[in-house]
Order: sequence, then structure tokens, then C-alpha cells
Amino acid sequence: MKGKQYLFALLLVLAGCLQATADEFPASDARITWIGRTAVQDGNVSFDWSGVYAIVQFRGHELKLRASDSGKDYFSIWVDKADMTAEPDGTFCLQSRDTTLTVCTAGGHAGPHTVIIQKRTEGEQGCATFHAFQAEGIEQARPAHERVIEFIGDSYTCGYGTLSHKATDPFTPETEDCGKTYAAIIA
Repeated sequence: MKGKQYLFALLLVLAGCLQATADEFPASDARITWIGRTAVQDGNVSFDWSGVYAIVQFRGHELKLRASDSGKDYFSIWVDKADMTAEPDGTFCLQSRDTTLTVCTAGGHAGPHTVIIQKRTEGEQGCATFHAFQAEGIEQARPAHERVIEFIGDSYTCGYGTLSHKATDPFTPETEDCGKTYAAIIA
């Protein structure tokens, strides 16, 4: 009986050793595609403009993000979508210093999976800094489109109140989404 217990314990240890472990990749890794105005320093990618997004292609069942923000910003996430025309698969709020978030749990298969993360809120809400991604591995993400259109405007161009239920609602970062603006629809 003791022999079976030891064998079972040994199998558990071996199974744990065989599980894939997550590695950390700097946000500035060349395999990650960034669209929009960003500043890169020491492997970190900082940005405050609405609409900036990253495309990350990873292997494994989970993608984590280590990030920080100088204010309170909201982000949309698309998982395994060709582009951002569909409704986002999720959203998250970033308002702290050096936090780690699970941005995607892929479930069934180990990928590769493509995740798009887009900043929804405008610059006055804060400057986001992505420090690193954690996954079993990352691959070269699809490149940026050859041609892009840059819209210059005001808070309406950034998505002021696009998620609000009434035109008279006051501004809150929660109701701002650059992906619902006329600029995003046209582009």
C-alpha cells in the first residue's frame, strides 16, 4: 500500500514538472505589433492617446499583462478576432502601479491565440505603461495595415459618452469608448 502512495506522489510531482510554465516578454518585444503613438523605454511601452492598441499572438492557455497607469484608463480586448469591428470579448480598468492582470484565458486549446488590447479612454484620463506580457510563448503578431487614417478632433472623436444611456449624462471614463466613434466606424 505504501508503495502505491509513493508512486502516486511521484506521478504528481512529474506531472507538475511537465506542465508548461509562463515566460515574461517585454512589452516592446519586436513580435508584438503596436498601432498608435507610443513611447518605448527600457522594454516598457507607454501611451496616453485613445485608440492605441497592441496585437499579441501567444501560445498557451493564458495571457497575462504586467502594467501600470498614472490615472484610470479603460481597455477593450478581442480574442481570436480578425479585427476590432466585432464587439469586444472583454474590458478591464487599469488604475494602479505595477499590477498583473489576466487578459485572456483561452480554455480549450493551447493556441496560437491572437489578442488585441485597445485603450478606450482619452489622454487626460491617464498614461498607461505596459511592462511585460506573460505566456508560454509569443509569436510574431500580424503586421499593422499599410495604410491608416489618423483622425484629429476633440473628446467626441475620442469617444466621449458613447456608452452613455442618455445625452444628458455627465462625463465618466466608464462611458468613453473610442471604438464607437464616427472615426472608428469610418476607418
